[in-house]
Amino acid sequence: MGKELTRALLAAGQAGGLHTVLVRIAEGSEASLHVAESLGFVRVGTMREVGLEFGRRLNVELLQYLYPEAEIER
Repeated sequence: MGKELTRALLAAGQAGGLHTVLVRIAEGSEASLHVAESLGFVRVGTMREVGLEFGRRLNVELLQYLYPEAEIER
């Protein structure tokens, strides 16, 4: 279900003229990372120790999806 929702969001973003979409996924969410990467998101960085769960600090991965280049109107 998450994959289909993400596809719908990406389609809406493209229809709305977006150039890029960013997502943040907490460490330990391997299924979410897999879904994002399978849809074309690329890891672009790690935010260190910005999450907190059960008293443990978590890193958060930053992923980016770039839409194919379209002609930019001037």
